[in-house]
This record gives sequence, C-alpha cells and structure tokens, in this order.
Amino acid sequence: MLKVLIVGYGKMGEAFGEVFKNKANVRAYDIVKERLEAAKNRGIEPCVDLVKCVEDSDIVFLSVRPSDVESVSSSLKGISNKLLISIVAGWSTSKLAEYFPNFRIVRLMPNINVYVKHAVIALCRGPNATEDDVKLVKELLQDAGHVIEVSEKFMDILTILVGSGPALVAYLADALAWAAVRFGIDRETALRIVAHLLIGTGKHLLERKPDDIITMVATPGGVTIEALQYMDYEGAKGIIGEAIKAAVEKERRLA
Repeated sequence: MLKVLIVGYGKMGEAFGEVFKNKANVRAYDIVKERLEAAKNRGIEPCVDLVKCVEDSDIVFLSVRPSDVESVSSSLKGISNKLLISIVAGWSTSKLAEYFPNFRIVRLMPNINVYVKHAVIALCRGPNATEDDVKLVKELLQDAGHVIEVSEKFMDILTILVGSGPALVAYLADALAWAAVRFGIDRETALRIVAHLLIGTGKHLLERKPDDIITMVATPGGVTIEALQYMDYEGAKGIIGEAIKAAVEKERRLA
C-alpha cells in the first residue's frame, strides 16, 4: 500500500490526513508532541524520526510553516527520488527545488474546505515530477474536492481566489445575514438560509454563467434589479476586484 508521510501535522495536515488515510498508509511527523498525540487519536501513526520515516515513504506531504522548510530540507539532504507534495504558502516549485533538489515536486494551493471534503485545490507540477506523479496526486485528492491543474504563473491569484476565498465568501455571507437580522430575522436562521443560498447557487454556477442566473431571478422593474443596481452604483464589483488585487500584491511581497 502507498506510504504517505505528513510533515507538519497542523490543521491542514490533519485535514489532508483524513483524506489520504482511505487510500494510503499515512504517518505524521511534527516537532510538537501534542500534534503527534492528535495524529494517534485519529488513527494515524506518529513519527519521531524524520529521516527514517521519509526513507520508508513513497510520498512526503510538506505542510510546515515557510520558516521551517530549510530545517526540514537540511535533515533530508541524503535522500532522493521521493515525491514531495507541498502546500507551503508562497513557495514556488523552483524555490522548493533549491532545497529539495533530488525530489519530484508537486505544489498545491488548497483551502480550508478540505475539512468538509469540498475544497478547490490548485495543482502545478514542479521539477522532475512526471505525468504519473500528477495522476497519483489527483487520485489521492479525489475525496478532498475539486482539483484544477494550472501553470505556476497563476498560483499568485489562485492563492487568493482559492486560499483566501472561503473567508471572502464568508464575509459576503455575513453581510447578507446581518441584512436579514436588520428586518427581524434571528441571526441563526439568517445564516442557515444564506448557507443554503450559497450551496444552491454554487450548483447553478457549475452549469450556468452568473449573468444567466441573474436574468432568471431579476424580473423587469422588480426588487432584485433594484438591489443589483444599487450595488453597481456603489461600485461593489470594483471594490471586490481591488480587494483581490491588494491581497495578490501582499502575497507577492511576502513571497
């Protein structure tokens, strides 16, 4: 059976561990003992010797903080020909290859929806990785959500659209819910309504363009077009676009 080692068993490592363990023998390494206990409690074998565990693994799933990459790579200098899957923020495949020159590298940009197994995950292939490697990674991620293979030049914008997206959507959902509270609906009910609005509209968006959905809902002279025209008047789309631009620029500065 395929052997996967998660290096860095934080919240995302934990979420991916739940995805992987039905398809592979999963182990976890972390310098924090409490996280190893958390892995054990979830039926994942804790690992205390990083080098030995990497040597005995087919895939290394790197989910550490950017500041910890160098120390991990220093420990693994004598190891080669392993598939490295990285979700380290801001680290391009070429930068990872400088620290893991003998590994085959695939980079992912996931989001927190891995927890509910309905994530969007951007994937780009790095140095030495083969088509078979990419195919294998996609198979491992089948239960995580939707995987989109992209050129690395798009990873900056996808870091925001995919990675930050749940927070931005939650912000908009919060605004809709509070608008309902203003008119007397209790917040819990309002949030439940908005959640189902997002789910249902998302299903429409898989088959229709936004303009098509708007046309279906907004009857001439009706209340929906009134709300839409007000948002256009206030520049809502421009505000969202500028917010995304600011986040992308910040991501590039951090990288």
